[in-house]
Amino acid sequence: MTGRLASVRAALRQRRQHRAFRIPRPLWTQEQHRSLGELVADLEGATDAVVQQPKPAVDHRALADTATNLWRALRKLDSANGTLPTAGRHAHRYLRATRTDLATGGLVIHDHEGEAYHPGLSLDVLVRDDDESATEETIFETVRPTIVLHGERIQRGQVIVVGPPFRQSSKEETSA
Repeated sequence: MTGRLASVRAALRQRRQHRAFRIPRPLWTQEQHRSLGELVADLEGATDAVVQQPKPAVDHRALADTATNLWRALRKLDSANGTLPTAGRHAHRYLRATRTDLATGGLVIHDHEGEAYHPGLSLDVLVRDDDESATEETIFETVRPTIVLHGERIQRGQVIVVGPPFRQSSKEETSA
């Protein structure tokens, strides 16, 4: 479409609108048009350069190991909470803030301790202990937490499960 035809069509589109809503055509000089065109070309070139830069790769294994060590340090400090000196309490607070900041950034450390267990969970069960008083299978201890980065699991959790003893069905019970 030629420049003259395009400007006529633009003017007609504006005339379809109520006078209060019409956008006035800018009165720019040829020098201003040329300068604007150069700026747009520069911006397009800059945008292409930004898009083509590769994103820095994140080593998921190192990130999961770091998050696991943070989780272990927090557990140690949580267990000794009443006996910590002032410096230990400050370190505990900084580590909790670090965990919160990581969660805000998309890295979630999931401790499964105390949750109900069922075989469909994506966890590695290291040990399953029998407990006569248990009514359902429960995660007794988390050995290694599940680490999730932006909805993608980068480390599978390892747990110890406690539950009621398995009932062995004997042939006498089935025939009776």
